[in-house]
Amino acid sequence: MTAKKKSNNTQEKSRRSHWLKLFLELIAVFVGITAGFFVNNYGEKRADRELEQKYLSSLHTNLVSDSLEIHSLMEEDQTNLDISERTVMAMYSDSLKLDSALAVIQVMGTFNNLYLKDATYKSIVSSGKLGQIMDFEIREEIVNYYSFLDDIQLAEEVYNNYVSDYVLPFIFNNLDLISNKLIGEFDPGDIEFRNLTTGYYAIASQKMDLIMSMDSLNLSLKNAIYKSLN
Repeated sequence: MTAKKKSNNTQEKSRRSHWLKLFLELIAVFVGITAGFFVNNYGEKRADRELEQKYLSSLHTNLVSDSLEIHSLMEEDQTNLDISERTVMAMYSDSLKLDSALAVIQVMGTFNNLYLKDATYKSIVSSGKLGQIMDFEIREEIVNYYSFLDDIQLAEEVYNNYVSDYVLPFIFNNLDLISNKLIGEFDPGDIEFRNLTTGYYAIASQKMDLIMSMDSLNLSLKNAIYKSLN
């Protein structure tokens, strides 16, 4: 009886040892899988963060270049706008002189377009990686900035069409481009010239307002990305 009890006890201990071993093996497998998951998850998050930083860095470089382009165009357009504004004011007071009329005609024949760098943004959007930028506010500012570029391009199209369709024909009929002198007895009070100049001033003013808004958006987004990168 004693020998049988000893045998049963030995078998019981063996079973317990077997189940304990299986349990420990399961624990080891679980720990291994969990650790692997966390390692992979960490690696993916790190890769995502690195890609996000790459996108933001490239966008910031583009924005710095855009800022220089915007300010250069604003300076040129503001000069033209000032000349056309003075001309319109002189028209209202019937004090416009011939040399001022010549100056505004030369200004109205210019084309100044904004060329911003949007290749990085287009690449991000086309690859479906916009969500890679985790900061929602920055992502929203990015979309707003490049969407506003469409408004700028529309204003430029209106401006360019006005110059092409109305200003240039007037210039060809009234200005000797070689001598840079007005042809014949040009009258600064001519209704066609007055309407042409007033229309130009209105369109140029609208274009300037949009460019100034673009400059503000550029500064805000540029600063937000800079803070994120640093």
